[in-house]
Amino acid sequence: MITSRLVVASCGFALCATGFAVAGNPPSLLTPTSYAMANGDGQAAGGTFNYWDDTYNGAGNRNADRSPLSGGLGQLTDGVVGGNAWNANLGNGPAQEWVGWVNFNPTITFTFAQPAQFSVVGVFANNSRFGGVSVFESYTASFSNDGVNFSNPLTRTVSALESADTTARSFGLVTGGITAQYVRFEFVRADAWTFISEMTFEGVIPAPSSAALLALAGVVCGRRRR
Repeated sequence: MITSRLVVASCGFALCATGFAVAGNPPSLLTPTSYAMANGDGQAAGGTFNYWDDTYNGAGNRNADRSPLSGGLGQLTDGVVGGNAWNANLGNGPAQEWVGWVNFNPTITFTFAQPAQFSVVGVFANNSRFGGVSVFESYTASFSNDGVNFSNPLTRTVSALESADTTARSFGLVTGGITAQYVRFEFVRADAWTFISEMTFEGVIPAPSSAALLALAGVVCGRRRR
């Protein structure tokens, strides 16, 4: 039995080595306030185990296949990733580090407390090629400032060479400094099951503009004169 756990490094596991910076500042790992998606599938859908988002703390039934989840965080942002064997027990039970969907292309939307300039996004996926589990064919990330209208779509396609590597790992996408408060991921599956363990974001929080600082100063001064 495997007892060790793989924990995400402080710099994230997307594309730290690139040194890609936004607005002249080094990117850091950004934490969303929530994400929304359809819960994973499980034994009712033919799975050996239930591949649900067991730690999700928002609205929705985290113990039901495809239940709409919203307003919370869970396994996709807990900093713990699964191993190469998706059914391994890393201390919490078999396959507990994975959220999985069968014959389904999940859409996952992340919300941040304020707009950020994103440099890299990463999706840690399983590609064991065992039991119908393979890395997705591609995912498209799009961005929004109101949570309704999304634009600037960028697609990360998994190459044949990457697909031949059966290790579990992050598939990163350089976003080039797009500013947004919401990021939506739309996946296209490659096999029956898609297993995701973690999703990461690197970038910076833009400094307030001069106009914004002047406006804030005016508000403060106005309050003091009262």
